[in-house]
Amino acid sequence: MDHTEVVEWANAAKIPDPGYLFGALRFGGDPRSDLNDVSWRPMGALNGIYEETVGAVAACLGIWIDRLKVGHVVYASQQDIVLRAGRVPAGTISHTNWRWHGIVGGKHSITVSTHWYVETAHLDNPDSPLWRSHVA
Repeated sequence: MDHTEVVEWANAAKIPDPGYLFGALRFGGDPRSDLNDVSWRPMGALNGIYEETVGAVAACLGIWIDRLKVGHVVYASQQDIVLRAGRVPAGTISHTNWRWHGIVGGKHSITVSTHWYVETAHLDNPDSPLWRSHVA
């Protein structure tokens, strides 16, 4: 086994709370935001949770991780998006992909990735399942 990946896709478009959608999750925010700013919720909470998840997967597989690495990405909306909670202007954050990698021997051995989105333009498959696991 070279790489194990667990991916989640969550459509946040129906979240009714503007404070959560635009505040905590920063949809509609600046896509140049510092993704490693731990004061940005969910960043501060998620790093600990998902780093622990990578460690748990490694333990189940009998793998010792050399280090953990984040590889978070945000995507800008291609058009204005009107949601129940408010509006995401074109060019602002419409999709976050939070990624945590367990590095073994200098290579990504385990990846846990979660996509939160209000626009499907940046998804490989707009009809993605809630979860997918892939072992290579």
